[in-house]
Amino acid sequence: MENISYLIVLILSLIVLIIMSYVLSKKSKKKGQINQAFNILLVCMILWTGSLVLQILCQNLPISPVFFEGLASFGACFIPIAFLYLSAVYSNTKVQFKRIYLLLFVIPILSTILMFTNESHHLFFQVYSTNMNEVVPGPYHIINAAFSYICMFTALFFLLRQSIKTSGFFSKQSIPVFLGALVPVVINVLGTFGIINMSVYITPISFTFTILCFSLAILKFDFLRVTPIALQRVVDRMSDSYIVLDDNYKVIDFNKPFIETTKVNSNILRNMDVYTLLVKSSDLNFSQEELDKIFQEVNTQSSKTISLEKKSNKLSKYFNIEFSAIHSNKSVLRFFDSFQRYYSAYTRHSNNSK
Repeated sequence: MENISYLIVLILSLIVLIIMSYVLSKKSKKKGQINQAFNILLVCMILWTGSLVLQILCQNLPISPVFFEGLASFGACFIPIAFLYLSAVYSNTKVQFKRIYLLLFVIPILSTILMFTNESHHLFFQVYSTNMNEVVPGPYHIINAAFSYICMFTALFFLLRQSIKTSGFFSKQSIPVFLGALVPVVINVLGTFGIINMSVYITPISFTFTILCFSLAILKFDFLRVTPIALQRVVDRMSDSYIVLDDNYKVIDFNKPFIETTKVNSNILRNMDVYTLLVKSSDLNFSQEELDKIFQEVNTQSSKTISLEKKSNKLSKYFNIEFSAIHSNKSVLRFFDSFQRYYSAYTRHSNNSK
């Protein structure tokens, strides 16, 4: 059998993709938008890789290899959009759907149709070969390639721009994400323009490397809940304590004063449900009904801030707690030491009266 080495690598890649899909689905039980974007990318990769595995297994059968390229296009043609979507969510936390975005699907859908019907018009391939240097592209192939590269390079730009925002250098989350996105783009460009001798099987294998890099960022560096380093350094120097909640009311960020004040373990705090934090694990006398009412009010009126005072006997402190909604269905809770605030205000007033 020809291409046996590629077959082995593709099967291994397919196994890795399926395992990563399973592991990440278990890790993130409540799906945010960035989880959805990554899952879409995984599904596209599984369709693409699986189709090329079938192409090699059926190469001695009287089935045109272009048919399997047609199957692969259900994944391959939509990967540029999946990458673009993932990078947009990574940069903006949440992307609001607009009808104009449907135009992005025109080229991938048309590409899939033309790939399946290529034998009758040869618009995609005039001559097809698994060796990219032997491929004679049809007139539409250039359109598809241009669209794909525009999407991929735009996605790389979003990733790079977000990385620079994290205090001017790549964060631990951004390094594997950016490198993972860069490698298949570079390899594909080199193969497309005939700079290197390359098989069509190399591209999905290189994209599997991308998935591994992204998975590293997710599992080790918590990529799905990324926080800019520069901002973290600023808020750690604030005197006030704060926590940030995602749309599932889980703690995704906090500053150092909050840890020092509450004595909560930072490893346990991250991803903790706010109801567990404030109702079960503290003596601030919050009830679940009270929190439900507060969050419903601040989320329906994004400009509104609800402030109330609570006493912690365990910490021997009075806290003024502010609940505010911020961009992308996130909430911020700020904890002020009421005595310290009143004492500072009284001191300033006394000094000004002298």
